[in-house]
This record gives sequence, C-alpha cells and structure tokens, in this order.
Amino acid sequence: MMAGINWGAVSAIAGLVVMLAGFVVWLLRARFAGDFASRADVAGLRQSVDSIERRLGDTPTHEDVRGLVQRLTAVEAASGIVSAEVRAVREGVSRVERDLHLLIQHELGKQGDRKA
Repeated sequence: MMAGINWGAVSAIAGLVVMLAGFVVWLLRARFAGDFASRADVAGLRQSVDSIERRLGDTPTHEDVRGLVQRLTAVEAASGIVSAEVRAVREGVSRVERDLHLLIQHELGKQGDRKA
C-alpha cells in the first residue's frame, strides 16, 4: 500500500527551499554588486579598446620597420661616401686656393716692380 503523502508539508518545505534560494541569490548579488563592472562600464571600455585597436592598426608592422632599417643603413653608407667625397673636394679646393693666392701675390709683386 501506498503511504499517503502529506502535500501540505511538501509545499511548506518547497516554499522554504525557494525562499532560502532567493535569499542566497539576493545575498550573493548584494555581496558582489560592487565587484563586477556594470554594462555601461563595459561598453565604455569596449569603445576605448576599439579606439586603441584602430590606432594600433595604423602603426608600422615588423616588416615595415625592417624595411626602414635597411633603407637607413643604405642612407648611412651613402652619407659616408658623400662625406668622403666632400672632404676630398675640400682638400682640392684648399690646394687651388693656396696656388691662386700665390699667383695673386706673384702678380701683385710684378705690378709693384713696374711702378717703381
């Protein structure tokens, strides 16, 4: 035979369990309410992250930087060559100036001898 179920006691226990579960949920929400970001905070952060990602997308890649390094190395080598050529031209001009100065002095000396 089946024993009779006391539905009054079952509903009282079920009500008590539901109330206890509701209290636990309320307690957990109250306890952790300040520990988690709100939807508005997360949305604001998402916009900031999107802005940063867009800016990072515009930055040079590793390959771009490598190409720049190679070009700068070539420019440094070329500027070294140009510097050496400029020094050589400077030395040549200096010799020509010295010779020109001597010629001018010589010519001025000749003109001084003619007047005397």
